[in-house]
Amino acid sequence: MGRKRKVNTRCNDKLTNSQILDELFNDSSPDENNTDSRSKVTDEPIVLSLVNSDINSHGTEGYILETILETRPEDLCDLSSITSNTDNNVSDSVPGISVDLEYMVDLEPNESDVDNQNSPNQIKRPKISATKNGNNGGGRKKDDDIWMQFSIKKDSNSKSATCNKCGDFFKWAKVERLKKHLQTCGIQEQQLPKQNLKNAKPSVNDNDVSVIEATGSKSVEFQQKLPTMFKKIANEHQKIDSKVAKFIFRCNLPFSTADNPEFVKLMQRLRPSYKPPSAKTIGGSLLNKIYEEICEDARKSAETKFATLMQDGWSAIQQSPVISHCLSIETNGSIFVNAVATTTDTKDAAYCATLAMEALEDAEDKFGCQIEAVVTDNCSTMILMRKLISQKRPDLWTYGCDTHYLNLVGKEVVPDAMMKTVKNVQHFFRDKQYPRESLKKYHGLQPVLPVETRWNTQYDCLKNFTANHSKYLDILKDEKCNAGPIIIENLTDLNFYKSVESTMKNMEPIVHAISKLQNERSTVSYAVHQWIKISETCGLDEIARCKFEERMELALTPVVCAAYLLDPYYRGQRLPAKFREQGQVWLASINPLFLGAQLKLEVNDDTFYDPGLMKKETLRGDLGLSSSQWWDLMGTLMGNKLPTGFASLARKLMLLPASTSAMERCFSTMGSIMTDTRSRIGIDKASKLCMIYRSLNSERLAKRSNVE
Repeated sequence: MGRKRKVNTRCNDKLTNSQILDELFNDSSPDENNTDSRSKVTDEPIVLSLVNSDINSHGTEGYILETILETRPEDLCDLSSITSNTDNNVSDSVPGISVDLEYMVDLEPNESDVDNQNSPNQIKRPKISATKNGNNGGGRKKDDDIWMQFSIKKDSNSKSATCNKCGDFFKWAKVERLKKHLQTCGIQEQQLPKQNLKNAKPSVNDNDVSVIEATGSKSVEFQQKLPTMFKKIANEHQKIDSKVAKFIFRCNLPFSTADNPEFVKLMQRLRPSYKPPSAKTIGGSLLNKIYEEICEDARKSAETKFATLMQDGWSAIQQSPVISHCLSIETNGSIFVNAVATTTDTKDAAYCATLAMEALEDAEDKFGCQIEAVVTDNCSTMILMRKLISQKRPDLWTYGCDTHYLNLVGKEVVPDAMMKTVKNVQHFFRDKQYPRESLKKYHGLQPVLPVETRWNTQYDCLKNFTANHSKYLDILKDEKCNAGPIIIENLTDLNFYKSVESTMKNMEPIVHAISKLQNERSTVSYAVHQWIKISETCGLDEIARCKFEERMELALTPVVCAAYLLDPYYRGQRLPAKFREQGQVWLASINPLFLGAQLKLEVNDDTFYDPGLMKKETLRGDLGLSSSQWWDLMGTLMGNKLPTGFASLARKLMLLPASTSAMERCFSTMGSIMTDTRSRIGIDKASKLCMIYRSLNSERLAKRSNVE
């Protein structure tokens, strides 16, 4: 058995790196002539070989001691006499290996040693510990992710760190100091170990992920508190509920759409964690909430602006009478105010006047606008109602709808006998199967019938009759048509056909005027211009039953005539003398000086008014000023030269709407809401839906109004 000497392994008897290498590699080499050195125990040198794992043929990791031969006594020394340096780690000089030298031993013992394993002199192998990734042989393991944010540099006596984000240098790198630095450095993101990334899984529930909004601060809170997270989730849920409700309101869908199984599945498919609101919730709390939001938006757009109140009545699907009110805000948009079911109350002038005053006060309080005019249709009840309002509020301007007056004139132009004959023919080709299907084969137009409550439908009926006349005659030739003798006589009468064309020619200026005045931007001064044009070109005085002059006198009230006199484009041109006098008297009743300012405008006195603005080209074209803008600018330029309040009065007169077309469109919306399938919906809820629908579809409705 070879001789061995025990190495002293007390805590302070440690070798330095250089001493270990000197002891292991710098001893005398083995005898080259001795080929059987391993079988001999005496006088043979020790050979210690360190083999790297990259070149190890056996593929073992780390560093191993491949061969340890028995040593001679003189080759070993007492290690207790050797003092350790500051560098105590073998790994600093020999990376990848940590050796705990408890004994210097023979790696291959003799056979006798193997047989005597329990003997006190049993040969022990050295303890070899393989290093782990990221820890270069001893010391504190860098298992803290904080080190990934810094560049580490080791010196002889210390370890320094440099921040990867801001470049701050720390001579003495300690975890506590580095963590404290990161809290103020602005590190946006911590890198995770690769093994953590491999094990990461996506979140199953999207509600578990909180939305972090970008802010200007450098530090980001990566984990929110639970109450804050739940509050954000609840707010997000409410926002989606509002979007669902607005979708249903904007498309005028039944509330039950939200309870439809396919709709619920669609919502779950889009967002599994979201539960859509029920039909009851949409028709209840969400309807009231969105209505309040729409009212608040309307208030922002109408506050402190000039407004005109409109009133009109109609019958709901349940045949119950309804009176509605609407606001025209400076001829630049409309706001639906309310709809009132009269129930058992008599719809007379006094009752309508009371409702109008209540709606006026409610609208001023809700929207903050300045209502200074009232316009209605022209039935006898409404005419008397306007007089009652003028008595209660002399400061309010009241007048009738010009479009409604012109529509009455158009009806009077068409003889009743002619309209009755045309209607019979239209009914035959619309209601009978064979004529109707034959008309489709001839590519004819669908027969049109007049509607009493719609403007220009009499003209549309006559126009449709003349367009299909030749096709009607071709269909009559077929025996299967079975047209009666009266139908055949009316269609084959050429004199009747020519009379229809002559009537249409007389109606064309009226129809054109009605189409123009239906636009919500049309003003009363433009309506006066249309009345004058019709009276000069149509020759309606020859029609016995036509009450054109009477209708014109009812339409051109003093306030309307004053608006035409002060319009910077028309300036009272071609206005009949009696209407001119009415307007001038009305202006003088407010302030006698207003009459002089109006006369100077009428004669184009550019020495009094600003000469640059007196050119009419400034009021037309894409870059032209509106009449109200013209007076705003003129009042600013002239200052005290104009009578006090004259420019403001003229501007308000330029903002009076020509008709109640905005109210008529609200009726159409209400009619589409209160249908046969939704007959149980109340007036109050339908009013809210009407306002929401018109607000959400305002752009589309405005385009349609401009086209009309």
